[in-house]
Amino acid sequence: MPTPPAADGTVVLPGAVVRQGQTDITLTLNRAAGGLANPSRVTLDGLSAVVASGSSDVRLVLTVSVPHGTAPGKRTLQVMAATGELTIADAVEVTAITASPAGADGDANWGSAAAPFRTLKRALAVAGPGDTVNLLDGLYDGASGESWDYQTPPQVSIVGQSRAGTILRGPAGAGGSPDPPSPSPSISGVRPGDGLTLRTLSLAGFQHAVSVEVTAAVTLDEVDITGAQDEAIVIAPAAQGSTLTVQGAAWSIVSTAASGISADAPGAAVTVNGGTIKAAHHGIAFGEHCAACRLDLQGTAVTSGGDDNHAVFVLASDTALGTRTEVASAIFNGDIFVDDSSATLSVTGTSVVEAFANNGIYFNGAQLAVKDSTITVTSPYYGVQLQGGVMTLSGVTIDGGTYGIYHSAGTATLRGTTIKNFAYVGYYLSTGDLDLGTKDETGGNTFSGPDNGYGLYVARLGPAKPVTCSNTSFNGELPLPGDVTGAVDLKGRFFINVGEVVSFSMR
Repeated sequence: MPTPPAADGTVVLPGAVVRQGQTDITLTLNRAAGGLANPSRVTLDGLSAVVASGSSDVRLVLTVSVPHGTAPGKRTLQVMAATGELTIADAVEVTAITASPAGADGDANWGSAAAPFRTLKRALAVAGPGDTVNLLDGLYDGASGESWDYQTPPQVSIVGQSRAGTILRGPAGAGGSPDPPSPSPSISGVRPGDGLTLRTLSLAGFQHAVSVEVTAAVTLDEVDITGAQDEAIVIAPAAQGSTLTVQGAAWSIVSTAASGISADAPGAAVTVNGGTIKAAHHGIAFGEHCAACRLDLQGTAVTSGGDDNHAVFVLASDTALGTRTEVASAIFNGDIFVDDSSATLSVTGTSVVEAFANNGIYFNGAQLAVKDSTITVTSPYYGVQLQGGVMTLSGVTIDGGTYGIYHSAGTATLRGTTIKNFAYVGYYLSTGDLDLGTKDETGGNTFSGPDNGYGLYVARLGPAKPVTCSNTSFNGELPLPGDVTGAVDLKGRFFINVGEVVSFSMR
């Protein structure tokens, strides 16, 4: 006697909940009324479904695979049989590749939401372009089977269940010692392929949490990094043209031994929005290979590590030229240091507080523009040290320091700027040109300092444009209109060297 068909319906092995990139799937459609032999069309909403051996008139056996990058969701099976079209809603459900502390990496689990893996390592081993790896809350470390230094496939997203609860812990562990023991704690968490996104998770105890070593676009969205033993995020010289985006509202990056973000590749572009960076060295650093690099930073609080370390550091070398830095609505506990002769720096709506042996802004570049910002210096250094280029200050307050501004070279224009509480000189002009307002455009600046100091000190020698100054007060007094020629020494107001001219005017 022939074997009777099973009851009508579908059976999916190993289960009806499948993951992106899964290939070991068999779907069997049973129909007692028959008519399933030699179907003219079989579709499964974008999944691959091929008629397999074992099919008959009452049983259709399909070999199913899920392409990488398939969107999660339930899929409808449609079969055009001899008796007409059959439609089976929700025949299978596709999920992201999933790992969980409750999962397993053995043969019984295939990495779907219903049967998750245990490790990120196993999840990445089956991932392909466009896939998402979901990590449920818990600890992912060496004790649970992780080995790290993971090279990720292109266009992959690794998404934690929560920033505080999904923790990827490296060999340095939470306390700075290998956990579990490792022959070398110098391990990165991930080495991104192009298009990597990390979202809502934490990385702790790595040398580099993220090490970009090939050209790639990398995004961190609400990701915490703590306990980095070197740069928390590094873009290596070989990763030319890479882009890094760090974004979200409440993320934080902490490096206990080096910089928060270090870019050292030609053409690297770093975008930072929101969050906080705290580093033992530089908050964000651009290295000696950074030709034509870019930094766009908005709404971020950055704390650097003290003397000779900087919130933003742009290094000068024969190859590190043309870096563009734009900062808006930031809070810096530390200074900005730019030593690239062709660099540009724009700072808007930002607070810079420098309490160490550094200047608030050191600039030796092409163009510096600071607008609607405050620079506070509590050490015996300068609010701004201009070493070259064109500087424009508008609506800026410089508070403290030995000198408010030390102008060594280049040209400067100040409008609506207040320089106060300096110990000795508000504006020291060594060489270069200075515009504090003209007859046609009011300066509107204010200098206030000690009676035995100087608001403006013109120390330069030799032929130069006269310093122009309009509607600018010195300890509450507006100078009378007219040209003043050195030598003039008015304590509390200004010093003009022999042969120099300051043209005062009213608008």
